[in-house]
Amino acid sequence: MAIDRAPWNALVDDDGSNLVGSVWNKAAIKTVLLDPIDGITWQSVAFSAANFVANAGAWTVAAGHVSEQKYIITGKAVDVLIVINGASVTGAPTNLAVTGWPFTMATNAAAMGLCSGAVGGWGPVLAGGNGSGINFNRLDFAGFPVASGTFALFLTARYRLA
Repeated sequence: MAIDRAPWNALVDDDGSNLVGSVWNKAAIKTVLLDPIDGITWQSVAFSAANFVANAGAWTVAAGHVSEQKYIITGKAVDVLIVINGASVTGAPTNLAVTGWPFTMATNAAAMGLCSGAVGGWGPVLAGGNGSGINFNRLDFAGFPVASGTFALFLTARYRLA
């Protein structure tokens, strides 16, 4: 959400005499600056199991596994937060994707996230923004280990909007 700059552009600087220039008061500051800034809030993405995709095998994510899937747009960037715990992975996929975002990210923008299978503990993953999805790959591009109800994923990242 962009802040309306018309009131700002209409302001006149004082010349130091304290006789000219725009007078600001608390109501003007609240209405013109604070309210629009306060209006920038995290937006949740409605859950859909179809938005969790594996390139091989399956990535099974239920609504109860997703505690956070939200975003906030500021200017030409988007911050995303994804927290998944208790999902399942089969078939050793090398790419997992979270799709269904209501915006388009610049392709090949990358960030780092964390994931955990049952045995391997937490480890870093590449999280590349690509259109309306975020693709996750292990750093060695090997398959994600099989995890039955124990797969977790955490990402907080900023991507450039297309």
